[in-house]
Amino acid sequence: MSLGNYQPSKVLEEAVRYAYNKNVVMVSAAGNDGSDQPTYPSAYPEVLSVAAVDYNGNRASFSNYGDYIDIAAPGVYIPSTYFNEQYAALSGTSMAAPHVAGLAALIKSANPELKSSQVIKIIKNSAIDLGEQGKDIDYGNGLIDVNSALQEASKERPSISKQEKSLFDWLR
Repeated sequence: MSLGNYQPSKVLEEAVRYAYNKNVVMVSAAGNDGSDQPTYPSAYPEVLSVAAVDYNGNRASFSNYGDYIDIAAPGVYIPSTYFNEQYAALSGTSMAAPHVAGLAALIKSANPELKSSQVIKIIKNSAIDLGEQGKDIDYGNGLIDVNSALQEASKERPSISKQEKSLFDWLR
């Protein structure tokens, strides 16, 4: 999602919860004001909030930050489509978020049975730690690592419901 507001919205929050409960992985740009004020939907716990890093791996000067940031991805001078059938190198957390959304899709393609919570956990756990050790306000859990995430996804086993487990046990 490439949208945001500094005011939470009950309607947006309900929509996010509904999508999450339907097993949708939601990724949102954190914002480009260089502020630590949480933006929504990025700050909702069901959404992966993405900060931008520059080509040196530093938090981009424009990227919002704060304890709601989950992950970081490249967001400076990213080639993109533009007006009038043109291409341009753009910067912003809206350019970083698609890297994370693409990684979520790759993880699901590697292991389609994973729940959205498992995909989010894989993205966070496989990240390259930047900044202060562990989760921090600039990079969240760190810079996405596609290779490590896909390796982790192929090892991860989906959780099964009690009903599925009893059916599986019955079939054995």
